[in-house]
Parts: sequence; C-alpha cells; structure tokens
Amino acid sequence: MKNYRREMLRIVMLLFSLCFMTNVFAQRERNDIYLFDCTKSMKGYQGRTPDIWNESCNYLKNDITTRENGSTITVVPFTGEKYNPAPITFQRSSFDWNKIKAELDKLVDGNPTNNEMRSSWDLGVKLLYNKKDNYFFLLTDGDDNCKGTDELCKRIRNWCSLNNRSYAYYVMLTSHARNN
Repeated sequence: MKNYRREMLRIVMLLFSLCFMTNVFAQRERNDIYLFDCTKSMKGYQGRTPDIWNESCNYLKNDITTRENGSTITVVPFTGEKYNPAPITFQRSSFDWNKIKAELDKLVDGNPTNNEMRSSWDLGVKLLYNKKDNYFFLLTDGDDNCKGTDELCKRIRNWCSLNNRSYAYYVMLTSHARNN
C-alpha cells in the first residue's frame, strides 16, 4: 500500500509538472505585419522601374498562406506621405485574397506618389501584440524618398533593440531599390 501511494504521488507530481512545462514549451501565437509598397513604381513607372506588381502580390499571397490558422495578419499598404490607407487586419483562417488584392490594386492604380515608409512603419509598430511573436516584413521596390532610408533604418534599429521576440525584415524587391 505504501508503494502504491508513493507511485501515485510520483504520477501526480509528474502530471502537475507537465502542466507547467507545456506553457514553457508551447509555441506563442504569431502576429505578421506586412508593410506593402503600393506606389506607382511597383507597376513600372515611366519606364524607370520594372513592373513587379503582380509578382509581388503573388509573393505576399503565397507567404500569407504559409502562416498557421492561429496567426493574426495585417497588411499595411503604403503610398505617399499624405495618404496612407487603413491597415487590413484578419486572422489567417479567414484569409480572403481577392478582397485584399482588390484594395491593393485600387491604391497602386491611383496617382503617382512618393515612397514614404516611415509612417507605415510607425503604424505597424502600433499593431504589436505583447503576447505574440511579431514579424514585420517591409516589402518595397525603392527607398524612402520623403525623409530618406537612413531615417527609416534608425527607426528599425531602435525598435529591434527594444522589442524582444519581434523580428523585422526589410525586403528590397528589385535591384533598382539598391541602386537608388
């Protein structure tokens, strides 16, 4: 009887410790934020830039489809300094690409604008979730030609130094971005 109680106590202690360990080893939910360039240059503006619009949209769509259903996803389209549209936030399980693509197409087909990434970055930072792993993807074909890419890089470096379990990726979609 004494051995039985001892074994039962060990099993209860094991189960009790496993309950705490699952919290330690459980994967945190993801929060993906895509800052997506919707300036006219993405469609090949005046022959100075290549048309990468459809390819970039397909990349965005395909990347979103790889996320797990529990992920929160936000697409923050950016254009010029004076006009940045509202972000599009959804759960991965309710992803409707046709709706998102229609919104993005309206923006890129609008008037030519500068490439102003800083305000989109600042908006994206407001979309952080402390209890989730946050991933920022800045997708662009050029530099910030309003305040300069150096200003944007300062923001990114500062943000990265202050935010644990958050990651930022600055993706230059063409070699043209690097040449400017």
